[in-house]
Amino acid sequence: LLLLSLSVFAPNVLCQNLYITFHGGSGGYPNVGIYGFDGTYVGDLLSSEGGHDSLRGMAIANSTVLICSAKDNTLIAANGCGSNPSIFSASNALVHPYGIAVDSTLSRIYVSNQDGNNVVVFKNTLTPGDGVVFATGLTNPRGIAVDPTTSHVYVASETLQAVFGFDKNGVVVLKIPVEIPVGVYVDDGILYYSDRGSTPAAYGYNLNNGTVTTYPSVDSHPTGIVKHNNILYVLGQTNQVLYSYNAITGSSLGEVVTFTQDAPEQILIGPCTQFKTKN
Repeated sequence: LLLLSLSVFAPNVLCQNLYITFHGGSGGYPNVGIYGFDGTYVGDLLSSEGGHDSLRGMAIANSTVLICSAKDNTLIAANGCGSNPSIFSASNALVHPYGIAVDSTLSRIYVSNQDGNNVVVFKNTLTPGDGVVFATGLTNPRGIAVDPTTSHVYVASETLQAVFGFDKNGVVVLKIPVEIPVGVYVDDGILYYSDRGSTPAAYGYNLNNGTVTTYPSVDSHPTGIVKHNNILYVLGQTNQVLYSYNAITGSSLGEVVTFTQDAPEQILIGPCTQFKTKN
């Protein structure tokens, strides 16, 4: 049983590397790859391979990295610098978990269930009995993010073709029409999301004034998004590439790295520079 107290949750401030999960399946990559911001491969996060197929979204609580395992309906908790992972199972709450986000202010963990069509929340402790439904009717929800300044929760719903914003009580406060949204990320008052629709792109929606910055995609399936030092990183699943953009202007900064092992799924800024390197 994994018991994780949320009372000491704090935002990560080190921001040292990029953590990447992969789509998985037959021949897929059963680990979280670690890369520098220049695309240099550093190592793997999980020190034990195998049994971690179809990893999806990630979030950080202090130095603990929480990873959604869509195939096994579990969450994996690993030390941010690499360790034997702990497995958290809550069969009543996790149904193909895809996205995960931490609200350190309210001590909450939110998980989007792609096949459960909902978002569940764990409060105060991460134990099987603590997961309760936060939002329902979100058909095929994917990426999820929390705005640390407002505690608003943003969720991409592919089938409903929108990114929804909820307040801390689960009340809808925002709806942005998006053809096929996947990844979601919030930073400094900007809501970033990817769209793998007929005109694939990533977008930055200003939560204060509603203006939108477009980051055109050369990949037909943009997925995970993060921002670091005014550079927006967007994963492309079809071409298996990590792309970079000027976060302010939207102009392309080119490809960062091509992944030969598997199609990338989600991305996270990690808390450590020391890892167990794969042999």
